[in-house]
Amino acid sequence: MKKVDLVLLNDHFSSVYAKALPPYVIPVGGMHVKESNGTLPQNIESFLKTKDRFVYISFGSIIKVSELPPETQTILFDNVASFKDTNFLWKWEGAIPEGLPENVLAMNWFPQQDVLAHPKCKGFVTQGGAMSYQQAVFHGVPVIVVPVWGDQGHVAQVAEYHGIGIHLELIDISNGTFTVALNQLLENEMYAQNMKKASRRFKDRPMSSVDTAVWWIEYVLRHDTSHLKSPGLQQYWWQRALLDFWGVVFSLIFLCTFLFFKICKILFLRSTSVSSVKEKSS
Repeated sequence: MKKVDLVLLNDHFSSVYAKALPPYVIPVGGMHVKESNGTLPQNIESFLKTKDRFVYISFGSIIKVSELPPETQTILFDNVASFKDTNFLWKWEGAIPEGLPENVLAMNWFPQQDVLAHPKCKGFVTQGGAMSYQQAVFHGVPVIVVPVWGDQGHVAQVAEYHGIGIHLELIDISNGTFTVALNQLLENEMYAQNMKKASRRFKDRPMSSVDTAVWWIEYVLRHDTSHLKSPGLQQYWWQRALLDFWGVVFSLIFLCTFLFFKICKILFLRSTSVSSVKEKSS
């Protein structure tokens, strides 16, 4: 770790927790995102014409809704079916089930960035993968994050912190919670407005993330990078924590306290002995 010259971080300060980074750690989150006019295949467009808005549901390739307990699947279907004025595009892993609600179009694959860029897309239910989260921020679509593993829980908390999404645990999904979350996402303008602000921040850069990465790679090839690194990299952990300094400070405090009580004890004993002598002499 002490020999690393450059770290390209798949992150961007516009939509995560603010944190201090050394100069050789460069945020380049969003290298995979792309501009899109939201044009979709004809079969999808035909389905979307029936309503004025839709929500995109995709839990990535790891979480297979088809393998969830039947009661959980039923809850999800019943919840989306209750939104009569909203269509749902659902990325489904495995065989497409029969009897889906009429307002659901399920497919094994969707052009995700084109879907998120579509003007009718008003929400994104996601597992909270960093790539999907960045795409949602880029295209300005508020999210419901249902984390399962890895950094997904962190993404859910960050989305909630910035007011651009709702954190919902898979184990907490019920007829009440999922409906409330969807209703909040669609009807509470705060989420859409905050996500639009986050999108503008995400795009507002002097260079694209790819150009930034290229520039810094060329920079470390042109220069020695020792000036980018903290002297703390060459110190032991106890030196970085200043344990030697605090050891001296607390030793002095202990010594002074010990001497104070020792002197007080001596003075007390002397005063006691003098008092006893006086009493005997009287």
